[in-house]
Amino acid sequence: MKITKRDKEIILTLYKQRFLKTKHLKELFFICDNSAWRRLRELTEEDYLKRLRFARPMGDGTDEFIYSAGKEAIPLIAGWTDDNIKNVKKIVLKKQPEGLSFYAHTLAIADTMIMFSKIKGAKWQSELEWRNLIGNSSTPVPDGFVKFEDDGFVENYCIEVDLGTMRTAAFQRKLDRYVNYINDKNKNDFEYLEIIVFVKDEDRIKFLKKATRKTKRKTNEEERQMIGVHFTTFNRGIKGKVFESIYSNGKSSIFD
Repeated sequence: MKITKRDKEIILTLYKQRFLKTKHLKELFFICDNSAWRRLRELTEEDYLKRLRFARPMGDGTDEFIYSAGKEAIPLIAGWTDDNIKNVKKIVLKKQPEGLSFYAHTLAIADTMIMFSKIKGAKWQSELEWRNLIGNSSTPVPDGFVKFEDDGFVENYCIEVDLGTMRTAAFQRKLDRYVNYINDKNKNDFEYLEIIVFVKDEDRIKFLKKATRKTKRKTNEEERQMIGVHFTTFNRGIKGKVFESIYSNGKSSIFD
């Protein structure tokens, strides 16, 4: 089977994102549904891709297929990325947690990635790419990272996707890691770092803001001005209004 340039892009994207739904792959790589189904089926039959059925909770719509990189793709990925085949194999064959919450969160991250792909000047990097870039286990690991460039203006955004399962204490610990990270110039080159937290609704924003108030008491004014935290809903992001409030308000303190 000949692997095309588009096949390569599909496999590498799945490798970086771990899982994507059929509709994600259609939107990114195909013009029509028939060609998408045909090629994805062929790649799956040859084990370049792995496919499983994602069972949605009752009332959340019909089940759908999700894809990941398959065994036959391992040596190809190693060659394309110049990575050790052992490392690639470990990532591709990694056993995933059971239950819907892991897949729901991973697919919500994929939705966010698709959304940023439509914003001019926004370049998305996955969690895996962040880990390869930073290379330090003690740093915070965002769900994604976006570098936004527009007419000489450059901003860096760590993306967090929240589906309502994280407790306030856990979110506070994550904020603390970001503060420690931005303070340690031996680990990072960022003078200023922004975090965008995607949530389902405004009530969830109010809940998570409790964590910022707790972190505030442990930081000084200089530290607070080094990180901006912005909460937004998925619906606002889908409408392309992710950066709208950020630009209108300018750089914010972590506790604004």
